[in-house]
Amino acid sequence: MPEIRIMTENDFDFAVEMTEREQWFHQRHDFQRLTAFEPRGCFIAWENDDRVGMVCSTSQQAYAFLSCLIVKEGHRGQRIGEALMRHAIDYQRARGAETIELDGVIPALPLYRRLGFRDKYLSLRFRRPPDTDSPAPVATATSMTMEALVDYDHRRTGLNRGRILSRFYDEFADFLFAVQANSLGGYAFVRPRANDSMAIGPLVADSPAIAGSILPSIIKSWGHKTLAIGVPEINRESVSLVLQHGFLYTEPSLRMYLGKQLSYERSVFAILSPEKG
Repeated sequence: MPEIRIMTENDFDFAVEMTEREQWFHQRHDFQRLTAFEPRGCFIAWENDDRVGMVCSTSQQAYAFLSCLIVKEGHRGQRIGEALMRHAIDYQRARGAETIELDGVIPALPLYRRLGFRDKYLSLRFRRPPDTDSPAPVATATSMTMEALVDYDHRRTGLNRGRILSRFYDEFADFLFAVQANSLGGYAFVRPRANDSMAIGPLVADSPAIAGSILPSIIKSWGHKTLAIGVPEINRESVSLVLQHGFLYTEPSLRMYLGKQLSYERSVFAILSPEKG
C-alpha cells in the first residue's frame, strides 16, 4: 500500500499536472487555497519516492467536501484511490465532520458507493462559448462588506462557508456581482481558470428572478471568455436559466454524501466549485 503524506507546496506542480491530464484546469493558486483552507486535509500518495496520487478535502465546521481524487496512470487498479479516500474520510471524521460530500466523476462511482457514499443528485456542468463581439470586461464595484457576504450566504444555505468566501472576497472583489436594494438579495463570484476561461460560482440568490438578473450582468462583462458553471440538478430554475443564456451541457458528475444528508440547494444557483462544493 502507498505511503500517504500531507500535501505541501512542493507537491503543487504534481497536483497541477494531474489536473491538466484530466482537463480540470486547476492552477497553483487553487492548491494554495485548498491547503490554506485545510492545511492538514490534502494528501499525496507515494510509492518508492514517486508521487502516484492525491486527494483534497475542505471543512466547514460539521460539513466537509472531498475532491481532486486522481491516481497517476500506470498505478490505477491498485486500490491507491481507495486508500487516499479512506485517509481523507478518517481525517474529516476525526475533525468532527457529520456530513461529507463530493462530486463524483462517473468512472469512480463504484469506489464511492463501496465506501458508503449515497447518491444525491447530478451536479451539472455547463460551458458558454465566447462571444466574439463582446466588449472588454468592466470591473464591478460593490459596497458589500465581507461580513455581510458571509452572513447572507449562511442565512441562505445554512452552511458555514466563511473561510472560503473570505478568501474569495480578498482575491476576487473586482469579480463580485451583487444585487442590493434595502438588503443583499444575491451575489456571485467569477474567477479566472487556467485555460483562459472564467468560472462562475458560487451564485446564491433569494429567488430565480434575482439570479436571473445577476447572470446577464456576468455575461455582459465576461462574455468574451468561455464561461463555466456548475449547477445542482434539483435547482431546476437555475438549469433553465443557464440554458436560456447560451450555456451548453458538458459531462456531469454526481453529488454524493456520507453521513447526515443536508438540503441547502434551494438558493444555490451555482456551486462554489467542483473541489469545494
